[in-house]
Amino acid sequence: MAPTLSKMQSVNKLRIAIVAPLYYTVPPTKYGGTERVVAYLIEGLVSLGHSVTLYAAEGCKTGAELVQCTPITLHDAGITGTIAEMQYPYTLQLKRVLADLTSYDVVNIHHGIFPFHRDIFDRPGPYVWTDHCELHVENKGETLQTLYNNANAGATSISDSQRDILTGAEYWLQTIYHGLPKYLLAPVSSTKPEYLAFLGRLAPEKGAPDAVRISALAGKHLKVAAKREAIHETYFKESVKPLFEKHDVDYIGEIADAGKSVFLSGAVALIFPIAWKEPFGLVMIEAIACGTPVIAYNKGAVPEVVEEGVTGFIVNSVEEAAARVADAAKLDRKRIRAEFEKRWTSVTMAQKYEELFYRIRDGTAWTQTTSSGTNSFTSQCDSNDNVTDNANTAAHVCPGHHHCTKAQAGHSKAHVGSSDSGVATDPTDELEDSIAELQIANTDTAK
Repeated sequence: MAPTLSKMQSVNKLRIAIVAPLYYTVPPTKYGGTERVVAYLIEGLVSLGHSVTLYAAEGCKTGAELVQCTPITLHDAGITGTIAEMQYPYTLQLKRVLADLTSYDVVNIHHGIFPFHRDIFDRPGPYVWTDHCELHVENKGETLQTLYNNANAGATSISDSQRDILTGAEYWLQTIYHGLPKYLLAPVSSTKPEYLAFLGRLAPEKGAPDAVRISALAGKHLKVAAKREAIHETYFKESVKPLFEKHDVDYIGEIADAGKSVFLSGAVALIFPIAWKEPFGLVMIEAIACGTPVIAYNKGAVPEVVEEGVTGFIVNSVEEAAARVADAAKLDRKRIRAEFEKRWTSVTMAQKYEELFYRIRDGTAWTQTTSSGTNSFTSQCDSNDNVTDNANTAAHVCPGHHHCTKAQAGHSKAHVGSSDSGVATDPTDELEDSIAELQIANTDTAK
């Protein structure tokens, strides 16, 4: 049910719909950067007194009112993540939002931008799109422009770098950086920094092989806490595992938030040798929250997150990174933590979204009018083209966001199961049946 507020409340408080991806729960149990940020944003907006409704999969734990759009997550349903598989559940999810549209002051959508979104939004509304991945693939810019022209949809970026390929587009509203809860992670003073750390995923664009080379050249032991995905298993076996074995890397596997403070506090530095233009890089602020310096390649949002000589060092090669390890050990870890509290908390993030949402509600977010009569805003964000490893960048599309036709090519068949009769079953069909059952249950409950 959509929220209702008293006349007095409606003046000062916002009615916000948050539309989350359906691949994991909000928050996720382990990996799932987008879902984690969505959870932190909701927590912040609720603490500010706003009425928040979350449209997501069943099983989410949230302080918002939850509208369950699928009975299980797409991951648990065995969906591999191609655009064709995403279209059905995401269309149903957004149709539910549109049915409640007049109940909200703003609708903040955290989907990756898909071509099929153009056909769903048939009327203007207070839409704000936040895509957490790269924007130069899958005609995302064209789709955003269509949504802006036809439905008055604006967009926020998670870094200036994320939108530099689309600089000057009319739909940009604001850059709002990610944030973490203030006390989610913190320095563990009893842990002595001794090794180098790598945190995240073992995927080509994350640069684990260079992390091994950096640690070897610096004469430091490397500990890796990272998720392995089936889609990158060949890459792991051919490019990562041999280096891990050769240099005696301590591969811990994927860790949850509960283990990150000790893991990062025990590191002289977090190594972030990305091979693509990372739109943000949540692991960097996780390290900063623990007072741990970051040594990162000069790509994507790195220059916006790492303050040179304060929270870490920005480098361009294995050799430069290795040479900075000794300097990282000398940085003031209390100062690094202070920078986290100053810039990177989820309270700061929520306040930025709150300010934008108020402007959208009050009709002051845009400064011009389009030919269709909707309001518009032209961003003049400066381009910030960082060094990009073209070979590695070309090897992936929207890593980790489960909707890339290139990245998923050849993997869909691996996820097709079989019934008791031996006949192959399509997880998309099974999910459709489950969604239909959920809709029937909701209808019966309404009666």
